[in-house]
Amino acid sequence: MIETQRLILDRHGSDDLEHIHATWCDPLVVENISLKPCTLSEARARLLRYAGQWALDGWGFFAVRDRNSGTYLGEVGFLNGYRDIEPRMDNGAEMGWVMAPAGRGNGIAYEAVSAALGWADHNIPREMFSAMILADNEPSQKLARSVGFTFSHVATAQGVTIDILTRPRRAD
Repeated sequence: MIETQRLILDRHGSDDLEHIHATWCDPLVVENISLKPCTLSEARARLLRYAGQWALDGWGFFAVRDRNSGTYLGEVGFLNGYRDIEPRMDNGAEMGWVMAPAGRGNGIAYEAVSAALGWADHNIPREMFSAMILADNEPSQKLARSVGFTFSHVATAQGVTIDILTRPRRAD
C-alpha cells in the first residue's frame, strides 16, 4: 500500500469489479484509451489480470482511493502485458493510469502516478518504464511528460497508431 497526503493506493479486491466496469465504460476513457466500452466480463478479466500480475511478479496495478472517504478514484500501476504491438516493448514494465470521473481534476492523477513511480523505482527490477498513449490524448501526454516520460517512438497496436514514451528508473 502507498499513502500520499490525499490518496491510498492499494491492490484491487473483488469489491472493485463494479468500479472497474464503470471506469472503463466512461465515455472519456473509451475515447482516449480503450476505444470501446468495457463489458462486465472484460472488467472481471481485467480484475483477474491485476491480481495475477501481483501474484506472478510482485507488482502491478493499484486501486486509487480517496484517503478520507475510501472513494474509488481510478487505477494506476504497471503491467507486464506481452502486448501485440509493433515494434514490441520488451522491458516488461508498462505503466498505465485511468481515472474515474471522481478522480479527475485537482491533481489526483499526478499525485497517484508520481507515488506509483516512486514506489516502482524501489520495487520493480527494471531499468526503464514505458507507457502507451494515443497521440491526441493530450491530458495523458502532459501527465506523462510531467513525471519524466519522454517520447520514444510510434508503434501500432491492434491497427491503432500509438506513442510509446519511456522513463528511466531513478535511484535515490
